[in-house]
Amino acid sequence: FALLKEGSVLYIVGKGGYEPQLKMLVEDLGLEGRIIFTGFMEKEEIGRYYDMADVFVHPALWPEPFPRTILEALSHRLPMLVSDSGSSAAILGRAALSFTNGDELDLAKRLQLLLDDEKLRRATAQAGEEVLRRYHPDAVMSQIMDFYGSLFS
Repeated sequence: FALLKEGSVLYIVGKGGYEPQLKMLVEDLGLEGRIIFTGFMEKEEIGRYYDMADVFVHPALWPEPFPRTILEALSHRLPMLVSDSGSSAAILGRAALSFTNGDELDLAKRLQLLLDDEKLRRATAQAGEEVLRRYHPDAVMSQIMDFYGSLFS
């Protein structure tokens, strides 16, 4: 985030084990006021942060199989930037840009690209509509029922 043009604000929503180190890093880099830690939030509160965001970044450090937050962000029509670690990039396809896990220069470059290019943000958000349909509870439940039906036929 320190590598981005001035003017952006980063909200780190939630609480985790890295928070103390991240807060020290924010101070060391002089980014106070540009990076805001919300702390733990109830599920009902999180939506307002999705609604005010321009881009959602999912910087997974380990290979998460299916992070719920990507579907939450899609439901708020957000363009996304995700780590190439885990399944997020494969699940999202054209609905996100991905960056190389652990490469802060790649992350910064791709995030700045998304922030600067409104057409790209719109295109990734639109592609998210298809992903949302694919993972809609009705579609998923239908697949589960078909699978279990095939076991008993």
